[in-house]
Amino acid sequence: MAMQLPQPSMFKKLFMLMSLCVSLLGTTTEGQQYNMTGSSEFAVLGKDFTWTCEMFVPPRETTNGVRFLRNNASCAQVGHVDGTCFYGILNTRYTYGCSSPFSYTLTIPAENMTEYEQGSMWMCEYFYDSGFRSLVVTLHLAVDVHNVSLIPSDNPLTLAEGFQKMVRCEVNSNAVPAPTITWYIINMVESYVSSIIIAMNRKYNNKTLECKATNNNKPSKTGATTLNVEYPPSVIPLTQKDAIEGQYFLIICRATPGNPITTMFWWIKVNDPVFRQNGSILELPSIQRNMSGTYKCIAENTYSSGWKGTDSQEMVVNVLYKPVIKGKVRTFVNETNRVVLTREIDSNPLSNISWYDGTELLKTQTFAEITNLTVENASCTDTKNFTLSVSNAVQRNVESMVELIVNCKPKAENDEITIAITSATRRISMSTTVMAYPEPRYILKYENGTKNQMMTVHLQKNAINNFTVHCEQQFAQEIDSVTYILELSNVLGVSTVFIRILKQVDVHNVSLIPSDNPLTLAEGFQKMVRCEVNSNAVPAPTITWYLGSSDITNMVESYVSSIIITVNREYNNKTLACMAINNNKISKTGATTLNVEYPPSVISLTQKDAIEGQYFLIICRATPGNPITTMFWWIKVNDPVFRQNGSILELPSIQRNMSGTYKCIAENTYISGWKGTDSQEMVVNVLYKPVIRGNTRTFVNETNRVVLTREIDSNPLSNISWYDGTELLMTQTFAEITNLTVENASCTDTKNFTLSVSNAVQRNVESMVELIINCKPKADDDEITIAITSATRRISMSTTVMAYPEPRYILKYENGTKNQMMTVHLQKNAINNFTVHCEQQFAQEIDSVTYILELSNVLGVSTVFIRILKQVDVHNVSLIPSDNPMTLAEGVYYMVRCVVNSNAVPAPTITWYMGSTDITNMAGSNASSIIITVNREHNNRMLECKATNNNKPSKTGATTLNVEYPPSVIPLTQKDTIEGQDFLISCRAIPGNPITTMFWWIKVNDPEFRQNGSTLELPSIQRNRSGTYKCITENTYSNGWKGTDSQEMVVNVLYKPVIRGNIRTFVNETNRVVLTREIDSNPLSNISWYDGSELLKTQTFAEIANLTIENASCTDTKNFTLSVSNAVQRNVESMVELIVNCKPKAEDVEITIVITSATRRISMSTTVMAYPEPRYILKYENGTRNNMMTVHLQKNAINNFTVHCEQQFAQEMDSVTYILELSNVFGASTVFIRILKQEKPSPPTIIEAECEGTGARLKWKSSFDGGAVQFFFVVALSDTYKSSRSDIIRDKGENQTHQTVVPFLRPSVLYTFYVFAKNSIGVTLSEELNCTTLKDIPKTSNTSNQTFEVVGSVAGVVVVLTLAIVLSCFVHRHFTLICNIGFQRRSTHVKTADLIEEKSHYTAMSEQESENERNPYDVLTPTESSNQYEAIQMKESQKTDANTNECLSKPENIPPCDNPTNDSNKPGILKKTDASSSSNTEEYTNTSFVN
Repeated sequence: MAMQLPQPSMFKKLFMLMSLCVSLLGTTTEGQQYNMTGSSEFAVLGKDFTWTCEMFVPPRETTNGVRFLRNNASCAQVGHVDGTCFYGILNTRYTYGCSSPFSYTLTIPAENMTEYEQGSMWMCEYFYDSGFRSLVVTLHLAVDVHNVSLIPSDNPLTLAEGFQKMVRCEVNSNAVPAPTITWYIINMVESYVSSIIIAMNRKYNNKTLECKATNNNKPSKTGATTLNVEYPPSVIPLTQKDAIEGQYFLIICRATPGNPITTMFWWIKVNDPVFRQNGSILELPSIQRNMSGTYKCIAENTYSSGWKGTDSQEMVVNVLYKPVIKGKVRTFVNETNRVVLTREIDSNPLSNISWYDGTELLKTQTFAEITNLTVENASCTDTKNFTLSVSNAVQRNVESMVELIVNCKPKAENDEITIAITSATRRISMSTTVMAYPEPRYILKYENGTKNQMMTVHLQKNAINNFTVHCEQQFAQEIDSVTYILELSNVLGVSTVFIRILKQVDVHNVSLIPSDNPLTLAEGFQKMVRCEVNSNAVPAPTITWYLGSSDITNMVESYVSSIIITVNREYNNKTLACMAINNNKISKTGATTLNVEYPPSVISLTQKDAIEGQYFLIICRATPGNPITTMFWWIKVNDPVFRQNGSILELPSIQRNMSGTYKCIAENTYISGWKGTDSQEMVVNVLYKPVIRGNTRTFVNETNRVVLTREIDSNPLSNISWYDGTELLMTQTFAEITNLTVENASCTDTKNFTLSVSNAVQRNVESMVELIINCKPKADDDEITIAITSATRRISMSTTVMAYPEPRYILKYENGTKNQMMTVHLQKNAINNFTVHCEQQFAQEIDSVTYILELSNVLGVSTVFIRILKQVDVHNVSLIPSDNPMTLAEGVYYMVRCVVNSNAVPAPTITWYMGSTDITNMAGSNASSIIITVNREHNNRMLECKATNNNKPSKTGATTLNVEYPPSVIPLTQKDTIEGQDFLISCRAIPGNPITTMFWWIKVNDPEFRQNGSTLELPSIQRNRSGTYKCITENTYSNGWKGTDSQEMVVNVLYKPVIRGNIRTFVNETNRVVLTREIDSNPLSNISWYDGSELLKTQTFAEIANLTIENASCTDTKNFTLSVSNAVQRNVESMVELIVNCKPKAEDVEITIVITSATRRISMSTTVMAYPEPRYILKYENGTRNNMMTVHLQKNAINNFTVHCEQQFAQEMDSVTYILELSNVFGASTVFIRILKQEKPSPPTIIEAECEGTGARLKWKSSFDGGAVQFFFVVALSDTYKSSRSDIIRDKGENQTHQTVVPFLRPSVLYTFYVFAKNSIGVTLSEELNCTTLKDIPKTSNTSNQTFEVVGSVAGVVVVLTLAIVLSCFVHRHFTLICNIGFQRRSTHVKTADLIEEKSHYTAMSEQESENERNPYDVLTPTESSNQYEAIQMKESQKTDANTNECLSKPENIPPCDNPTNDSNKPGILKKTDASSSSNTEEYTNTSFVN
């Protein structure tokens, strides 16, 4: 209880006796400052505030007391007298107190803390001497933040992307203390200062910039503005585009709109200041190669300030074009020189190049501009046309002929030519091929150098550098052997050919040298064997070598009379034979048997594994050689001392040093004394268990890095594992060295690691690897508190210490003196682990005290504080903030502090609970506070802090959590809708806390779109409304913050396909063309390309439709149908027209019109493909224009025309050829119109005759029918003037094989056969063919080499002449035969001539002949003479025109004659020269046979 202070004079008297004691304590200088502090930095209106003055008693004074002054006016005096607090009050607004004899307080009660105290100045001083005082301290009242605004104040605040802007946060200027300012943008803290410089980017657009200011732990006040960030559009990246030269090129540039969204596009070309195309589309019709380059699409919008926002993307346009080969056509080089054939290839992309010699590929290059082919040491044979084939992606196989001509002197195929002659030889001829350029000259000489005039020589040119020299000589009598010399020369040099004419001598003696039989040879050695033939054999014999039954002559080089053979064991016991032959005689043979000596073959040995200490044995085996006697021994590779004889290798108790490669050698002895050996190596691998080598113990200083290394000796290599106790640390496989690395070693790493090693011999060989860390002492506890009561008489404690080496220790008081009262001893637990035990007995109650335990070794010192404190129980627990309920926003971090009475000893154990859940682990090392992030599940739960000590029941501070959280929007899925329909969707949400919820819709990337309310309504929706819409819900928290949630929903507007692109596409012939159309549809469309009804190609889910035509031709000009379908509409079609620029191509390159003497009008037509429309001109062969025939062109389609030609003429005309030239800008073509008069048939060719006893079968080939229908029959004549003939045969067509049988022949008679061909113009017959009938043996004869015995040839000639005269009479009298034949029509692709005359009439006739119809020659009996043939001819010649319809006097199988007056009514015949036959057969009467 404080008492009223006595008067100062009384103080003086009371304390005068104490002055001496005080003076003994020391002196203090006057003016030394007291310390006065406030209970807080700022005073708060309506709350207590306390000043505390810390003082000391000045020298020569004994009274403890101070005076408090406000604005230099004394408020009160406070002091201690005899342990009692006294004060003298002057100002009753305040209360006073004594904290200790040296500490005094003045408190301004809450009810008196008003604006009156603002700025008041306070100090304290010693009440007897004002020279001892504190500093003057001003009292400041806290003023809350109540007004926050932004400068500039624009809302929204418009800024350009990329520019910086300073924004200042203005707070009421009287706020005390200075407020804490926090800036927020996109919910992220950016700064803590009163102004911020922000560099805007588009992610900030429509975001809120907030400045929040707070002080005095009050809710913050906010100044905010919405950011309107203006930024340029973003051009969507463009990739390189390849285009084919001549095609239409179009590309669309697209951009993501900026802010503002109005966007302008244009294109420029980099490095081309002139080029500019406005708009988003870059269009380059018929693109050319010089248009290649980099194009830039620029997109621009205009900011509110007038500045421009631009973005651009570059795109490389790469114009592709087909290869063009440039360079000389022909290259010359001298023989033996090197030549490089070079061509330049102009193409894009670069071409792949191939050089060919005929079909042989010589060289390839890839992606090349220059190509070359090198010919080293050029020779005559290199003169040729090489083919250079070039391909790229635009066109494949562009070819060019590259001609190389090698200048070379003549080289004959044969330097020497031998001609063997007999006594009967009267003519010799020979030829040889010569290579040369230029063309060689030649001269034939005798050996004496004089010119040979007897033998004729001429040179035939086969190719530019290839010639054949032909030599021929006739002589009247036998000649002797002679040699001629043929000299060949040109400007490059001379060569000689020796022509040796020798008399024939047969081979009669053949032998081998060496002559041994058998011939013994060693395997692998070469031996020359010579075939000896009698030296006078002429011509040189043909020699053939055989080994067994195999012809081995191909093993002989240029000199065939000897052979070098390398024998092997397969040749043993085989016969080597040499066969020689000439003059078509039986060959002679020299032979021997081969005895091939070869070594034994050791059977392969594989690696053998043996375990150390075991018995090892292996047997070597071999296949015997020749001779078969075999000796064995073993050696060890790289060990010259080791040898074991015999086939067995024996190694008892094998050791690891016996590992190695052993070789088994087998040997036999040849007849010559040489040795035949073979060997096989075998690896002996001795396996042994692992041995671990290395230091047992490793030392390292703390914090250093250490690598524990051990060497493992084992075979096979071991698998290694490191363990820390049972924990696997690392493994290695098949290792010889193992190591374990410890980074930043610490005291706790001092331990024994286990190294476990295993291989195939022994598993789990273990070794302990000890690691010792040198470290200073570290105690488990840096501070130990021992709580005592008044009854405590003994205390003890212990702590664990980690250290190496062993630490020293000392216990001290706080003043540094050694503590002798407490006993200390050190207990060693492990090499680096110790326990320090401390114990003290005392007789009476002690006060709180602190001891210091020092632990040290050579590595350092550490300290443990032992605090002995009196127990104070936990009795007060509260939470800060103290709000109940405590309102928190979901997802925000909050710190909550658990405040316990500060004097609690020992320190209490604090436990945190959320509801019934212990969440203390969230508190970290200091459990007195916890940082929590709450979510909606925590709402209405209890947050509790429980504190306890001294084993007493815990005390609790608690609050209920009020978690504010936003509403939750129910997820939305993509919505598909069809264009034009009404679209409506409702957004729903689970309410938050608070439950009041506001809804609105926005569209992503469309800052202007907003619909308030939960329903999104889009009437008659269009495709541009597609996009991502966001439903946003919001509630407002108690602190003014907004809780929001949103869900995005894709609205996908489906619409039917629209096909875009040029209707017509042009391309040059042979080029590649891609027909492209852009398909605008949603969903993506399935695409089909059709040519008429034929499906060409399909694509699925495509935006671009393309159809590629490789190597376009005239026939590709057409309308293709592009059909596009999607889920909205099916079969949207568009015609895609392709026009191929092509030179004219006529359907018929050559047209033949056959006419008769009566033809007066001809016409023909042919179809022509061309684009553009062709021009035409008709010429004669001499090039002059033909004005007689009218020509006109009829257009059938855009590239299809018909050329009509017609001519009238007044009189008979001869055969003639016209040339019709057709041309346009892409080239020209020619049609030959050949007008031919009818003529007699070309002679048929007999192929084969087969004579039997009484008949013969003949085959022949037909020839050109002369422009009129022809038929055939066969006549057989014998020397006895007996004849027979075949039936009349129908013509099958030109160059077709016909056959028939000639009956009624006599056995064993020589007949001469002729095949007759006749048309209306005349008769021809084949060459004769002789064939003798045999009674039972048929005989076959070919026209090329049939030679029969000629019997009665004179009579045969007479008969043939007679028959020719008869047939001439037939022709002369204009026989018209009405033929009862079947006609196989020729398929000649004939175009019917449009003639003035009527078309031919065909009358069906009987095909069957009567048995009694006979050949005209059958009127003759076998006994009649040849004069009777003449009688027949005379009788025929006497017939008059009135008898033209009569038949011969006998019924014959020759058609009767037609009236020749019908000739003038017969039409011309149109026939192509390349006619082919068809299979149609008709019977008809052709009246056009009349001449």
